[in-house]
Amino acid sequence: MEKILSSFSNLHVIIGTAGNLVDNINVGDVKTTQIKQHLSSNFITRVLLYIFLEVRISFALIKICRNIDLVILFMESDALFPVLTAKFLQKKTIRVLPSFVAQENAKLNDSISSAALALLYRISYSLSNKIFLYSPNLIKYWRLDKYKQKICIVQRHYVDFNKFKIKKIFAERVNLVGYVGRLSDEKGIYNFIKATSQLIIQRNDLEFL
Repeated sequence: MEKILSSFSNLHVIIGTAGNLVDNINVGDVKTTQIKQHLSSNFITRVLLYIFLEVRISFALIKICRNIDLVILFMESDALFPVLTAKFLQKKTIRVLPSFVAQENAKLNDSISSAALALLYRISYSLSNKIFLYSPNLIKYWRLDKYKQKICIVQRHYVDFNKFKIKKIFAERVNLVGYVGRLSDEKGIYNFIKATSQLIIQRNDLEFL
């Protein structure tokens, strides 16, 4: 990652983090701005806090606008305020969708809230110059057909195959189970723990990291 980031000039990274802020996070010429994201278990408070986060990201964009030509938003939310800010600043905007929160929001019992959130997503996608997805199958699954003309498929990821290579063929490997991800509910850690207890009962040939 350090090698990739260092290949860009005038690269600014704005990070919204719920964890502790990290010192000396800059890599080479890459300039990093960290914005603390506050959390809440209350739905209304959580929405307001996220709006406040988007506003702070927007102000961070304004501060660096003279040094950038392109804004890449790697955000699961509608990111409406940052998108509007980028358009106001006349910067090209790319939305990278790691997941589709709007689909989950559609399951809300409150139809008014669901409709309002769906509208925010549509505005955000309409204003974006490009939308990056990891698979063409997601266009239909996430109902993004109307934005097909601006969607790019970017399934390639940067992997150092000198470090990550096959050392043992699949048939000779043990049944090893592990978890990679943040230890939080939305990453499915609780489901993983529940499944683990069931797997141990059903199979005795598993190993866990």
